[in-house]
Amino acid sequence: MLTHAIAKGALLAPGGGFLGGRYQEHPVLVAPTEREVAFAEQTLAAVRAATGCDTPLYARIDLVDSADWGLVLLEVELAEPALNLHVARDVVDVAAEAILARVPR
Repeated sequence: MLTHAIAKGALLAPGGGFLGGRYQEHPVLVAPTEREVAFAEQTLAAVRAATGCDTPLYARIDLVDSADWGLVLLEVELAEPALNLHVARDVVDVAAEAILARVPR
């Protein structure tokens, strides 16, 4: 289940180097397009096929819309200490319920 999407913007300056000389993220809550949601679902299906595991408790699909190739996968994370819940406060309960559902009783 998709809970939220975050845009971070560019970190690298043209020609190399960090924008502003240092690493700094500014995550913003965004509404993903239908293409982006479908891409993420296809990516998770590939993860399930490759690992033989069910849908993970958490997955982050990093992508960019490239002028040359369309949507391009940058990274898939299946573990993450920062869930960006400070940006998407309305999904905190969803995340907590999903974690509790996986805890053996």
